[in-house]
Amino acid sequence: MNCLNRCEVQAIIDNEAINAEKEEFFQHRQHCVDCQKLYDEAKAEIETIKGLLSFALADENQIVIPEFRHTKKPYSRKKLLFYCSIAASILVLLGVYILNKSNSEEKSKTDILIDQYMYQSDPNKNWIGKQPIITVTDQNGDLVYINN
Repeated sequence: MNCLNRCEVQAIIDNEAINAEKEEFFQHRQHCVDCQKLYDEAKAEIETIKGLLSFALADENQIVIPEFRHTKKPYSRKKLLFYCSIAASILVLLGVYILNKSNSEEKSKTDILIDQYMYQSDPNKNWIGKQPIITVTDQNGDLVYINN
């Protein structure tokens, strides 16, 4: 094991380290003078701070510091209603978009069926009948091509 820094030693003293790390450090501390000195200094500082705090709070009007508890605040009813209404609006808009897209595809199919029923013909033939006639002539004015 390598020597630890001050923060790592403090974590071991404050019981914030894993038990395996603690045991490994205590075994290393028996052979390393620097780590033993660092550990003793940190412990001494903690005892000094505890002594100063107990001296400052020795009178009858002791201040009791409650344990810090971090609790999550539940969502308020207004926020929950707001988020739900936004989600519902998005879903409605998405549904309208999908229905509109599918209706536009169905209109083209419907138009084809109406053309076939009303005109008793294929819409492609109607389009070909409306196509312009193209003629190509050569330099002498002789007819070369007709797209009919």
